[in-house]
Amino acid sequence: MHDFDAALQKANEWVHEMATELGTADAHRGHTALRVGLHALRDRLGVAEVVQLGAQLPLVIRGLYYEGWNPSGKPVRVRRVEEFLELIDERAPLGLGFDSQTVANALFRLLTHRLSPGEAEGLRHVLPRSVSQLWANAAGVA
Repeated sequence: MHDFDAALQKANEWVHEMATELGTADAHRGHTALRVGLHALRDRLGVAEVVQLGAQLPLVIRGLYYEGWNPSGKPVRVRRVEEFLELIDERAPLGLGFDSQTVANALFRLLTHRLSPGEAEGLRHVLPRSVSQLWANAAGVA
């Protein structure tokens, strides 16, 4: 298998896992929700954390993550979980069919499963307490 084929296969695994976390078999909706969730998380992180998370992502997912990123004016100020969920809502296309909390919960479970434990824990701790708690509750971590 060529390197690019392997990268696509890994990306498909992430997309399908996201779709599964959302309770759908629709890979397109899984891909869209993954992109929306990653962008909301990315825009809430400082530049150093954005780069650290990006380094943990598979090649094709990393491209999705960085798509359209402009580090000026970041991180977006978010203090409450409702503000984080609004970031997801702002990025979600009409007809996605999932509310922002469902997308956030699925993303946080996926990241907890796919990232190294230290990276997932580190990301949780740079987020506001309410968003960190949402992640912990979604992923079943203390």
